[in-house]
Amino acid sequence: MSYFDGKNEFAIAVTDNGRHKVKGALIQGKHVHTDDFFSYIGEYVDLDFHANSDEDMIVQIGRKGEKGTYFVGDLARRAGNHAKKAKQDSKAHEQNMIFTLTMLHRLGVAGNVKVGTVVPIENHRSDAKKLKQMLVGEHFVTVNGVERRINILDVLVGVEGGATYYVTPEEDTEEKVVHIMAIGSEKSNFATYDHNGRYVHNQSGSSSNISWEKFRNFSKETRPEAIAKAIFSEVGGYHWDLPYEDEYGDVREKVFYVSGGAAELLIAEVRKFFPNAQVAPNPLYSDCLGMLHAAALEWVPEGW
Repeated sequence: MSYFDGKNEFAIAVTDNGRHKVKGALIQGKHVHTDDFFSYIGEYVDLDFHANSDEDMIVQIGRKGEKGTYFVGDLARRAGNHAKKAKQDSKAHEQNMIFTLTMLHRLGVAGNVKVGTVVPIENHRSDAKKLKQMLVGEHFVTVNGVERRINILDVLVGVEGGATYYVTPEEDTEEKVVHIMAIGSEKSNFATYDHNGRYVHNQSGSSSNISWEKFRNFSKETRPEAIAKAIFSEVGGYHWDLPYEDEYGDVREKVFYVSGGAAELLIAEVRKFFPNAQVAPNPLYSDCLGMLHAAALEWVPEGW
């Protein structure tokens, strides 16, 4: 599916490059195509034996790999000598660019595309401009021998957790304050939108102390409870436990959402603190799909 901005035809795609998985989404007519792969990357080495699968990717950046050849995804974990996951809080780095281009290729993007992506709340100011500088322009990407020219025309950068707002059901959130707990594998983000759909800066933020992996020393049975208690302590600093008054002093009703791959495991414990908390729609992909809606509003205001 392509759109026209008066100068160029283009596709719209989004990537959410998490530390456990890279997620992606592409608008295809009235439908959305999604995909994901594990967030591993390693330098390419010749293999004595390689059984191909869709999850095993040899990625070349530039014509004939002139800008580098890599194992990406689970193959990097199994075959690379120095396979690693992204550990930086910033998303404005080469590894993230390779993940983005690989996902665009997997989604079938070729030619012009406008791309949405998300970064941690606390990194948005520093990362947004750098990401645009890194990504906008022409790229040649080869995955498992198939080369594609990907020309990124523009990049829209949203915030992790906050993007989920755009996929919450309107009937549940209309004229209400929305709190979103996006629990990641290595970092979590907490976003608030007021009754008019405006982002509330002083009730939002990021935490590297709360994540699924940070509590890996707890048993499977006790980990959700420990994380929920940590969440409640964290968001207390953002006054989520207090009534929200609007500009006229009226108290507004609140709703709470939990997103991320562990949302279903956490929801029962989170409800002990916030009884009306819900799992966000499609919680693993909620930021990705929400950012796709935001990107469509930005670049196709007439609707898709």
